[in-house]
Amino acid sequence: MRRRLPGGKETEQSLFLLEGWTLEVYILQQVASGRESVGQTQISLHLRKQGDAPNSQQDLLLEAAYVALSDESSTVNWRNCCGENLKIP
Repeated sequence: MRRRLPGGKETEQSLFLLEGWTLEVYILQQVASGRESVGQTQISLHLRKQGDAPNSQQDLLLEAAYVALSDESSTVNWRNCCGENLKIP
């Protein structure tokens, strides 16, 4: 995984998986109208066994936790962010 930082620097990181696993990488970067990056870049890694369904309730729970951490929230209203049917293990 390689990305360009403000000022032209590049950062590079390798991600390795064992056989039978799938990795999804999502990068959220806020960009101003002049294509200049603003704010911090957020990277979300989703690791699951091959054959497991994506977008499961567990994925919703993890994403809600990531958002709460990035917003520096001390509490999260799980019902509002994830729906009434979310089962928290």
